[in-house]
Amino acid sequence: MDTLFWKNLSSEIKIQSSTKQFYKQYYYKLEIYAPGCKSIRSDDIKESLTRRRTHIREYNHGGSWFDKRLSNYLKEADIGFLYSLKTLYYEYPDIKIRTEEPKVSIYATDELMIQSVADSIDPDYRNKIESITGPENEELKKILKNNAILVKKPPKYRYRVWLKEKQFEEPVRQQVLSYLLSLGDLVRMSDHTRESLNKPYNWIWGCYFYTNDEGVATFVRLLHPDLVREVSEFVCLDNK
Repeated sequence: MDTLFWKNLSSEIKIQSSTKQFYKQYYYKLEIYAPGCKSIRSDDIKESLTRRRTHIREYNHGGSWFDKRLSNYLKEADIGFLYSLKTLYYEYPDIKIRTEEPKVSIYATDELMIQSVADSIDPDYRNKIESITGPENEELKKILKNNAILVKKPPKYRYRVWLKEKQFEEPVRQQVLSYLLSLGDLVRMSDHTRESLNKPYNWIWGCYFYTNDEGVATFVRLLHPDLVREVSEFVCLDNK
């Protein structure tokens, strides 16, 4: 990464190294402090902020729920800054924007694009840019392209296999569970994964297991072709 560019943009920006791709597509992530940011998806940001503030007051009056932190974020909201962030949707159609109070996360595939986004932010607001995350160099970027996860120590298991979050019939789930259990120490499942595959309900979510043999994921796909969401390989930096 061009650390000099980021330090010149704002001395307060944290420069962080990527350990994986974001959303299987992006290499760079810019994080901006922008209270009220959920409202930038609305046509009228001011109206959205007013409605959200009223909603919080009504729930608080009823005594059923009150999010003090969100209330404070909405009080901090700078409408001018939020409107400038909203324009990014139109000016940079190839980026991904995610809003989660009180921060906006912006994702891009290359550093020049994310630099252009950061440079477009008014100098008066650049202190709101909290961090930039990206691969340290092109070699690491190429490794991340293959859905790898960078680690500093040699991992016990080479692969992490995520299952899709959807409904699967009980016979399928039982088959997968029996197969993975039969492999013993060749795989490691979380308690949540084991329980989800064994429960009477068809929905599963947040399920994964570790293995040193990528062929395990291939066999699971044979049991059900739409069961595996992704396979990530852990790559130790000491070996690169």
